[in-house]
Amino acid sequence: MAPPSASRGPGAGSATRRSLLAAGLVALGGCGFRPLYAERGGESDARLAAVDVPPIPDRIGQLLALNLRDGFNPTSAAVPKLYTLTVQLTTTRRDIGIRTDATATRTQFDVLAVFVLRRNRDSKVLLAATASTTNGFDIIDNNYATVVAERSSQDTAVRQLGAEIQTRVVLALRQEKP
Repeated sequence: MAPPSASRGPGAGSATRRSLLAAGLVALGGCGFRPLYAERGGESDARLAAVDVPPIPDRIGQLLALNLRDGFNPTSAAVPKLYTLTVQLTTTRRDIGIRTDATATRTQFDVLAVFVLRRNRDSKVLLAATASTTNGFDIIDNNYATVVAERSSQDTAVRQLGAEIQTRVVLALRQEKP
């Protein structure tokens, strides 16, 4: 007697899985599901590119503003700015690892972003929210390595905050009537 898998022929299980996957995707499409990070096109791209991000103070603010501008308009398309996203950052450094000689060995780096998305034509607030991130870095005897670790922590914070803010702006613009 042949095993049960041999009687179905080669590839029968994978065909069933593909059929179930296709059925699931069709069902998701029918309920209005749209992948957030899928390729965008047309009107969605134009609305994201129409978000103006004014300068944000300090080095980490400048990095975040660049991250957001690149995320909203990666091709630098010239479009009229219909929305303004203002961001206020608060950064905190706190020593959390202390040696017996009272010197720090680890620093925690917290960043809080308070952001508001406004429609320019009437100043209507479409989104007002906060995002935060916490990162840490080791303080070692080599000052250069500590500076590099701190910059890396800041870069990570910028990427995390940028991704969260962009996601929330995309969702807010999807609810906005053109």
